[in-house]
Amino acid sequence: ISLLNRNKWDKLTSISELDTMAFDTELDGFFLGSVAMDTTKSLSQYENYFNFGTAQQPMLPFMFQKDGTSISNLLNMPNLNRYSKLQLRYLGHKVELGSKRNGTDYHSLLNPYIKTNYTESYMSDRINLFQNKLLLFYKRSKITEGLYPEQTSPTEVLKSLFNISLYPGSGLPTFNFGFLSANRNNNENKIISSISYTNIDSTTTATIPFMRKEELVMNQFNISMTNQFQFGGDQIVSVNLLRINQEDLIAKSRIQSTGYFPRNAISESYGISLKTVYNNYWESTVYFNSSKYEFGQKEFEEFHEQELTNYQLKIINHPNNFFKRLIYGFHYSTGKGANYHSQYNFSLGMTAEPVDKLKLKMYLDYRIKYLGTEEKSANDFFFRTSINYDIK
Repeated sequence: ISLLNRNKWDKLTSISELDTMAFDTELDGFFLGSVAMDTTKSLSQYENYFNFGTAQQPMLPFMFQKDGTSISNLLNMPNLNRYSKLQLRYLGHKVELGSKRNGTDYHSLLNPYIKTNYTESYMSDRINLFQNKLLLFYKRSKITEGLYPEQTSPTEVLKSLFNISLYPGSGLPTFNFGFLSANRNNNENKIISSISYTNIDSTTTATIPFMRKEELVMNQFNISMTNQFQFGGDQIVSVNLLRINQEDLIAKSRIQSTGYFPRNAISESYGISLKTVYNNYWESTVYFNSSKYEFGQKEFEEFHEQELTNYQLKIINHPNNFFKRLIYGFHYSTGKGANYHSQYNFSLGMTAEPVDKLKLKMYLDYRIKYLGTEEKSANDFFFRTSINYDIK
C-alpha cells in the first residue's frame, strides 16, 4: 500500500477542504460530488504519518470514505499492489495459478516506473524432461489495462506464451524456441463521436461517425542457439533470430473514420556473435546484427520503414598486474529508411586495482557520426569513471 504526496507544503487541514477541492464548491459530504466521505473523522488523526494535500495519491484515501473499510474496498484500493499465486507440483510439472493487480495510484520508491492501472490473471505450467535436457513452458494470461470503465475503455489482452529449451549435453549446442501470441481488444462497439467536414469548394458537407475501437493481433517467434567448440582457442558462438508481426484488424473492417492509419507492424532481427578465448591474457568478441522495422501500410503517407546494421569488434587483455583488464573496441552502425545515420565508435576501457580492495574503472567512447545530411555531424566524446572500495 502506498500513500504519496508530491507537494507536502500545499497542505489540507480539514475534511471540508477535501469536500470542496478543485471544481467541487458545494459542502455536501461528497468528494468531487461523487464519493461519500466520513465527516466524523479529522485529518489531524493521521498528520503524524502523512501530510494531506492537493498533490496526494490517492486524492481521497480509503480511511475517509464512508464505506472504505469494507473488505472489497480494501482489496481494490487504487493505491494497492496486490499479488496472489498458488503453485502445484506433481509428476514433474510445476503449475502456477496467479493474479496481479496494480492500482492507478500505486507508487513504488524502488521502481517509480512500475506499470499501474492494470490487472492480470494467469496460468502457467513448466515441465523438465530427460534429466533436465528438455524444458517446456506454457503460460496463458488475461490482462486488463484500465481498471475503471468510467475513466476510459478498458483494454483486454489475451496472451499465450510457449517456450522450448533444449540442452542435449556437453559439447553439443543448446537451443531455445519461443512463440508468443497476443490479442488486444478494447471491446468498444459504440459510436462515441462524429467528425464533420466541408470539402475545398464548400459545396459538400458530411458527418463521419467515429468509433474508438482497437483490435490488434501480434505474433512473435524467436530462435536462439549457443555452441562451444575448440578451434584456435575456446570458441563460443551465439545466433539469434526474431520476428514480430502485428496486424490491425480494424484497418480491414473500416469501422473507424476515413483516413484511419493502420497500426500494422513487422519487425525482424538477426544476430550472430563469436567470442574467442586465446589464452589467459587475450580474448575477443565479434558481433553482427541486422534488423528491419515497418509500421503502417505502404499506401499511407505516414508509413514508416527503417533498416539498421551493426558491426562490433571488442578485444580484451588481462595483464594481471596493475591493470586487471584492458578493453579495446570498434563499433560501426548504419541506418536507412525513415531516418539515415552512419556512426563509428572507438572505445577504450580499463579496470585497475592499485591497492587491495580499491577498484578503479574508466571508459572512453569517441563517436564520429552522420545524421541524415551530407555534411558530417558533430563528433561526441564520452568519459565515464568509477572508484569502488570494499570496506569488508
